[in-house]
Amino acid sequence: MANRRRSGQSGQASVFISMSLLVLCGLLGLVVDIGWANWRKEACKTAAEAAAQAAVVAAKDGGVSNYNVAGSTNCSSVPMADTPVGTGCWYAQQNGFTHGSNNATVTYQTGTTTGSPASGVSTTYWVSYTVSENIWTTFSAVIGKSRATVSARATAAVIGGSTGGSAAGCMYILDPTASEAFLAGNNASVTSNCGIYVNSNATTSGGQNGAMHVNGSATVKSPSVSVVGSTKTDNGGQIQVTDPNNPNVQTGATFPGDPFSTLAAPTVSSPCQAGNFTNWQATQYTPSPGTYCTFQLGNGMNAQLSSGIYVINGGSFSVQRGSQLTATGGVLIYLTGGAYVNIANGTTVTLSPQSTGTYQGVLFYQDRTVSNPAASTFAGGTNMNLSGSLYFPNSLININNGAHDSVMAFVAKRVSFQGGSYTINAATSQSQTGIAAGTTPTVSLIE
Repeated sequence: MANRRRSGQSGQASVFISMSLLVLCGLLGLVVDIGWANWRKEACKTAAEAAAQAAVVAAKDGGVSNYNVAGSTNCSSVPMADTPVGTGCWYAQQNGFTHGSNNATVTYQTGTTTGSPASGVSTTYWVSYTVSENIWTTFSAVIGKSRATVSARATAAVIGGSTGGSAAGCMYILDPTASEAFLAGNNASVTSNCGIYVNSNATTSGGQNGAMHVNGSATVKSPSVSVVGSTKTDNGGQIQVTDPNNPNVQTGATFPGDPFSTLAAPTVSSPCQAGNFTNWQATQYTPSPGTYCTFQLGNGMNAQLSSGIYVINGGSFSVQRGSQLTATGGVLIYLTGGAYVNIANGTTVTLSPQSTGTYQGVLFYQDRTVSNPAASTFAGGTNMNLSGSLYFPNSLININNGAHDSVMAFVAKRVSFQGGSYTINAATSQSQTGIAAGTTPTVSLIE
């Protein structure tokens, strides 16, 4: 009886051990499944973060024209790093995930200032990548779930900045094709505290002078110089980029565009009044804001402008040698009907723009609907003190002679500096140049 009882107990123990082994094996399988899923999820996260950051860096370096909204799209099965989002897909592949291969999916979504997945974060441009993988299971297969899907999402963004450059711009040269769109020569010294952007795609091939040409011992200094085409320096000319973090001229760059492209033109009243201030008089001329058929300040004449908008409809805005022109407050000088500027050497000219309103920061504005107006010349010498922006979207500006140290910005089809020393202290205040302050854009993971 005793032996029979012990045999029964041994049989019960075997059953309990067998059942325990099943539970232990199940728990072990569950641990393996969870661990494997977590490990693959981390791999998805690494790939998604790398892809998002790579795409946003590529967009930032390419400039704002690359901040395009593409919606939500699958990556290519053969990704190419030829666009910002393509670069992100390529980085996902380098981290082991190619869309449509090995049970992986890689999708992206882009946006600009709205719709960011990270609430409360103000972005200029953002990209989200979602990386997923369909993995095999062990324990879960026993209950009919042989596969599971793991995924991770990451969002990177450009935060701040209006361009891809390292400095806010104050010189925008608009001509898309001209050789020497930016020209400096004859010992000119141009020192700018803000960025220079040249839109021309002209190159130095075939002995040409490129989009930006600095020669004749001239020197151009700026924290950033970005040129769509090529630059050329010869005969002692120098281009010096002063940003220690990015000390090279950027050629093949993306042009950020005309900062005044949407600025409305002032109203031109009719008829225009005579603007001939050439007859000698002992007292000071005091022209009032309005529309003038031309504006001529003769030799030795003195005039003071009241604050407001002066429309020059045809002819020229001419300040002749030995004359003095000042303003009691901010002015805008709008040139239309083919009007141009000729400020001669040996004049005394002190003008500043309006600090508020539609035309804040803009001093001269040439009608953009006139296709080929005559070149404008500013050769006032050491006594020419202009602040604000000179906006000549369809013509050449000649800056000649003397020494100038002004709060200025240039937005022109072409520009030429010849002789003299020019320090351009274009402040970041929009009220002084009319150009919205830019900041250095940064790239951050926001999700």
